[in-house]
Amino acid sequence: MPADGRATLLLNFAGKSRMIAGNGTTHTIDIGAKLLGVHSQSYILEHEGDTDLIAAQFRPGGFAAFVRFAEVPHQSRIQHALAQIDRAQGNLSVQWLAAQANLSQKQFERLFERVVGMMPKRYIRLARFQKLVSWLRHCDRTVNWTNLAAKFGYYDHSHLAKDFQAFAGTTPGEFAAATAGIVEVAYGQADESQNV
Repeated sequence: MPADGRATLLLNFAGKSRMIAGNGTTHTIDIGAKLLGVHSQSYILEHEGDTDLIAAQFRPGGFAAFVRFAEVPHQSRIQHALAQIDRAQGNLSVQWLAAQANLSQKQFERLFERVVGMMPKRYIRLARFQKLVSWLRHCDRTVNWTNLAAKFGYYDHSHLAKDFQAFAGTTPGEFAAATAGIVEVAYGQADESQNV
């Protein structure tokens, strides 16, 4: 699975699973509940024997509300910034977001990390990458990666390839070939009522 900016709660009712991160780190998922925090690198889930697994993904910043943590000061400003990042498809700066939130950049970065679980610059990169992957799922033709890089705000093809390596652990071409027909599952549009 490519990286995304959402926390995931796994409920494992049968068998063992292993989560293998893009950097080679392995975590065992035994029977029971397991919280996977936000991740900014790809991972693979391997299952041993029978599986009976439910995964719930939370909107960025949504897990804190789920467990009823005390509200972070200015949390609404961070939620607004998340909406702006989504609308801009990750093509804006941390400085601009901080100014829009009427916070210094350091205050904004600290609050953003506390609410979302990662620094805003990395989250912005990840949001742009996710929009690109979402677009790819509707693409039924050969992709010109240089044109696509420009369309999604990358400086050039090598900049796009760097994000694919960081967030999917592979090259753009390998990712497109490997996920043909299954990107819809990983990035399907769920009803708003299904997202927290």
